[in-house]
Amino acid sequence: MKTTIDLADDVLKEAKVFCAQHSRTLRDLMNEALREKLNRAKSASEQQWESLFGRFGHGNAKTETGRIAKIIADEFSSIDEDEWV
Repeated sequence: MKTTIDLADDVLKEAKVFCAQHSRTLRDLMNEALREKLNRAKSASEQQWESLFGRFGHGNAKTETGRIAKIIADEFSSIDEDEWV
């Protein structure tokens, strides 16, 4: 697909030099660069949850997590096994 883009003169010059040195076309370089950028952005957004992992283990949140864990343990200890047979 063809389109027109506006590049800074120094960026275009550097890209052309790079392509000449590596026997590549400007089209291939642009496709590769855009794919890399898009994949990195996609990967980063998929991993945003990791920045929050473990952050709720301090102060009141830690107490609340312990309280909830106790409720769950109590509920599971009162399961009537005959109901599951």
